[in-house]
Amino acid sequence: MSESEQRETEYVAGVIAGIIQKAADKWQVAVKPEGSQYAKNLWTKDPALVAALSAKIGQAGGFVCGVSHWTNQSGQAVRSLWIDSLSDEQPASTQAVSPSAAPKDDGMTPEKWDAKERRDYRSRAWAQTLAAFQHTIKVDEPASMVFNRLQPFQRKVYEDVCGMFAYPADDSDVPF
Repeated sequence: MSESEQRETEYVAGVIAGIIQKAADKWQVAVKPEGSQYAKNLWTKDPALVAALSAKIGQAGGFVCGVSHWTNQSGQAVRSLWIDSLSDEQPASTQAVSPSAAPKDDGMTPEKWDAKERRDYRSRAWAQTLAAFQHTIKVDEPASMVFNRLQPFQRKVYEDVCGMFAYPADDSDVPF
């Protein structure tokens, strides 16, 4: 295989958090890298590998994964990691993603990402509230009155969808 034909691979190491069967012959393996609060989802179609990994849930593992790029139904680019083999150490031949393809680190901490998600869900809750009550809004009604009248319903929709995630970790109230 020439260098230009070489397949993109990635090494993933962490605690095996769980395995979910997604189809008759497809499994999702959640691996939580050390120091990260988020698990990476790795994929396999190998039932023998799934059986072996099932016995190792909660233990550390290393995986050499092939990277596949595809487009979902919404037209968004998706990057999937498929398990090629198990490994204890990162192999020297594993190629890291090129800097141009790697996501940009803009200093987003997990707390900032959570706040961003909360803003997104609040916006969606407003969209649902306005759609549900659009027939009650009068043309000459001031926007501030519409906001004050619909805000309790919007907040309930938001809290119902988000549950405890609705509130920041510092126990402050939702900034509506």
